[in-house]
Amino acid sequence: MQTCGVYATESDLFVVSMAKTVPGFELDVEPMFKTSRKDQAAAIGQLVVAALDSYREGVPAPDPRGKVPSPLLQFAGFRSWKALEKAALNVLISRNGARVTVVPTARQPRGGYAHKPDLAISATAEPGAIGQAVEKALSLSA
Repeated sequence: MQTCGVYATESDLFVVSMAKTVPGFELDVEPMFKTSRKDQAAAIGQLVVAALDSYREGVPAPDPRGKVPSPLLQFAGFRSWKALEKAALNVLISRNGARVTVVPTARQPRGGYAHKPDLAISATAEPGAIGQAVEKALSLSA
């Protein structure tokens, strides 16, 4: 199963590839894509497919002693996770074969996002259907 994430500000969408580390947790990695929230659903879906296709496993975990800046924060132009979380909605996307699941999230008072799996949207792995599912999931995110 491949995963990726989408962060949405008022005007922009950031589609972020993910990788699974050797210890088993996922993190945001390149490539990352930026587009307008006004783009056609199929164009958004194509970026999601590209991010899902970039998913990889077995990457080394980051050094916990290092202060390496987040590639997502740098790419999206935010100085901190707190600023990103305040400005952007988030959805998690997974693909298993010919099906894609888009899970809305809710901002947490102490930071971060909580998944809302009960509101997950399932779609075919076609760009237009994926883009429509992303738009719907973002409308369910808070």
